[in-house]
Amino acid sequence: MREHHFSIEKYREQADFNTGSISLATSVLLSALTAYFNPSTVAEVGTFIGRSTFAIAKAKWKVSSTRLQIHTCDSSNKINLMGFEEFCELNQYLKQSSTEMFKDLVDKGVLVDAFMIDGRLSSTDVSLFSQLCAKEFVIFLDDFEGIEKGVINGLAIANHFGPKLQLFYPPSTALLEQFGLIGVSTLAVMLPSSMIRLVPQG
Repeated sequence: MREHHFSIEKYREQADFNTGSISLATSVLLSALTAYFNPSTVAEVGTFIGRSTFAIAKAKWKVSSTRLQIHTCDSSNKINLMGFEEFCELNQYLKQSSTEMFKDLVDKGVLVDAFMIDGRLSSTDVSLFSQLCAKEFVIFLDDFEGIEKGVINGLAIANHFGPKLQLFYPPSTALLEQFGLIGVSTLAVMLPSSMIRLVPQG
């Protein structure tokens, strides 16, 4: 994971709009969450250089023989990601917005059980978003801190779904350090309340 996390930097030179990318801690966390929830279809907003795309694809490939479908869009860049054939079926929406991708997926009748949101959602996106959700789904929100886009996206989604969704904040640096991860992760998670089970302590 660490080696590929840094080797993927080579794609930056193809970027028309060069931005930040997820941290190594977030890559590891995203992989662990993907392995746990084991999605079959993922919709990702904000491909950029493909760090989160790879973290999701590789984790699914390790835990399941079922081939993962990833639909990912980037409105600013047209970077063709290579080498994903072994891990998943990758459908890139190059230089296309989340609205364009969501509309296409709705038209095709695709149901999504995991969303990775690392771009700004519009009100139209959130409405389309709800049409794409499988019965059980998980939402990963990057940049969930302060007034960054992750918080704004989370509020928009929460306002649309109401109390049906529960939000889990990013882990603290102290918690990450317990698992040998140095640095910061701004990855939050949203789940339908129906997926949460409370059990007594043993």
